[in-house]
Amino acid sequence: MHRLIPIMIMLTVACQNTSLQNSDPSPPDHPEPYLRNCIATGMNERDITFSPDGKKAYFSVWSGNAGTIMQIKQTGNQWSKPETAPFSGVYSDLEPFITPDGKQLFFASNRPLNQKGKFKDYDIWVMERSENEWGAPVNLGEPVNSVTDEFYPSVTRQGILYFTGKRGDLKDEDIFRCQKPGGGYACPERLGPAINSAGPEFNALIAPDESFLIFSSWGRKDGPGGGDLYIAFRSGDNTWTPAVNMGPAVNSAAMDYCPALGTEGSAFFFTSRRTQTDTSEILPRSYQDLLNRHNSPQNGNTDIYWMDASVIDSMKKSI
Repeated sequence: MHRLIPIMIMLTVACQNTSLQNSDPSPPDHPEPYLRNCIATGMNERDITFSPDGKKAYFSVWSGNAGTIMQIKQTGNQWSKPETAPFSGVYSDLEPFITPDGKQLFFASNRPLNQKGKFKDYDIWVMERSENEWGAPVNLGEPVNSVTDEFYPSVTRQGILYFTGKRGDLKDEDIFRCQKPGGGYACPERLGPAINSAGPEFNALIAPDESFLIFSSWGRKDGPGGGDLYIAFRSGDNTWTPAVNMGPAVNSAAMDYCPALGTEGSAFFFTSRRTQTDTSEILPRSYQDLLNRHNSPQNGNTDIYWMDASVIDSMKKSI
């Protein structure tokens, strides 16, 4: 049995030296830590989402056995210091996702239904946008949520929900899809063998137009590391092409997961445990050197990376 641990994360690193120019939408052509010393700090940062105007971002920090959703705001060409999002910081919250129209923010949480008392299993929650503020978190309920965990919500422009779950007699997590024909969600559909395998599939990003799906999996024969990002494309007959490994341009020998898109889809984001290649590894180091390394990105904890989203088009042309 776990114990509720209130999460209070103090970040004292300013972001003024790691600003992102609105007029420069060009991410690097290879994965790089995103906003060093602001988001990429050496802690376990993961899963990021952006408002449609690109001026606000939410991401998770994992500490101990719980997550906290952080927020940063952009003014001019500078990002603010991260701070705990107003709706987070008490229970374990992670994996925020803002819908393409900016009107809803989904996230996973183990908070109880009445948001008082001890935590429960992880469910998917949603908040509605009202003017400049988010409304109160609402549990999606059945048939999306169940007595087991649900994670990593991702939603199309049409409101179709994709998420990670483990239901029935499933041994490992798989990717599910929930259509929204009217006011509520239809029963979740487990995606077929083009996506889901006998092993675990999790943390799926659906394209706003549902044209591609990027997700994580491990244990596959073509996987070089502890977990890799795979991509599949939706065909004209609404079936999925068999998922393929995104290769060394994206994946590493470490764990790679939590895919996301930046504003207008120009940048591709994901989380990785990859470490920095350091040619001075054999040289003597002082305690301060080791401490600085520990408190820096690429230290073996999870970091958020970004790169040009053209890698997605390149994958489609190669299939």
